[in-house]
Amino acid sequence: IHIENIIVNLLENAIKYSDSADPVEVSVRAEAGFARFEVRDHGKGLDQDATANLFTATTIRSHAGGNGLGIGLSICRTIVEAHGGVISGRNEPDGGASFCFTSAFTGRFSIKPFKISPTI
Repeated sequence: IHIENIIVNLLENAIKYSDSADPVEVSVRAEAGFARFEVRDHGKGLDQDATANLFTATTIRSHAGGNGLGIGLSICRTIVEAHGGVISGRNEPDGGASFCFTSAFTGRFSIKPFKISPTI
């Protein structure tokens, strides 16, 4: 699985679209045979009208400060599902958005949460 590509896409989206200077958080943990990855920002959150189509390539998205085609999340979904995982996005109760995905996991790992500042 191209986990790095998925994480990079989610990080780029968080930095580009959150409209916040707060750090973006990335975490990973083991859950019942899966690794669960999460990217969370502390920005304005997801547009409620777009949440139903977040992972489809049928809609070209236009965001302030962004100029993408809106296919990155669709590609992420295809990769994740091809490996038996799931991906989701949601607004957080205290603001911002988070995207989580799972991937089959059969070994051991030790990765601690870290933060990347949007000013990189």
